[in-house]
Amino acid sequence: GVQTSADLSLSGGRGKWAPIYSSLKYKQRQILNGRRMTFDVEPFQTQEDDLEGHEEKVVESIGKVVEGMLTKALSFSLENLEKSPKDFVSFMDMTSRLRILPIHMLDLNGKEAFCIFVNLYHCLLQHALLLSIDGPPSKRSVVNFMRCSCYEIGGDVFSLAELQCCIIRGKMSPAVSAKPPYVEEPKGSQGHRFYALGIADTRTNFILNNGDQSCPQSVPILTPEDLESQLTEASCIWMKRQLSVDSPKNTVTLPKVCEVYRNDFGQGDLTSCLMYCLKFLDAKKQKEIVDLINNEATVNVVMKYQPICDTFHSHLKLT
Repeated sequence: GVQTSADLSLSGGRGKWAPIYSSLKYKQRQILNGRRMTFDVEPFQTQEDDLEGHEEKVVESIGKVVEGMLTKALSFSLENLEKSPKDFVSFMDMTSRLRILPIHMLDLNGKEAFCIFVNLYHCLLQHALLLSIDGPPSKRSVVNFMRCSCYEIGGDVFSLAELQCCIIRGKMSPAVSAKPPYVEEPKGSQGHRFYALGIADTRTNFILNNGDQSCPQSVPILTPEDLESQLTEASCIWMKRQLSVDSPKNTVTLPKVCEVYRNDFGQGDLTSCLMYCLKFLDAKKQKEIVDLINNEATVNVVMKYQPICDTFHSHLKLT
């Protein structure tokens, strides 16, 4: 068949279904939204929407559909999944619509696209966690989990790792010595940067959930109208959980994500990371840190990062 420029960009001539190279082996992608064929799902646009000037309406519709999809996904837990399997089947039918999502209509530099892709990422993460046969990922299995769990979106296939690293973080700094639960995309996935988002906001580090227990179990449904406040709120929640101060030991411990993506934070050193994070702390903790740094009696303030977390949530919840 005829390939579009996007097909060529993403597949590199190997085809979108090609296995990925992960953990020194070729692994088959697991497409989680293939329950319904493309001719059997509700389209996102009508013939009228194809006319000039209707793009904004279609993009708004896509955003609402994806928001509803993530809301539905986050309503499930392993317990209620067994009680209401029909609801989950209905959810899987919803995700099948993504196969014909008109991705070419998205302004990749806009808030709408950012919200859509982050919501899709969290929807896929929840979907993959719920269907994980062996339970939550582990330090050993998370690389394959992130690289093989996929949605078909607009005719192309995206894994969790590709959505996170190539699309959402596509124009941000790469990871520095990433180790699980932080997973980079496979080397053959660079073509997915064709869809790299234009928004490169440092707070993205605190909105993306890897599913490990250093991350909140709850995730928000992002909307273009509230994106600014949602990014800030997510950052504040992250700092409350992951930035700690031990004044008697003159120690400040920063979130691990600040080390992995250190080049997103000013000069990429511990001090730059701390200065960035300060604004998301409550007044009491801010004062505690400032007093510690300015105290002439303090010989040396020790700054370090949190250790790697290798335990995972069984599912996510709605914020």
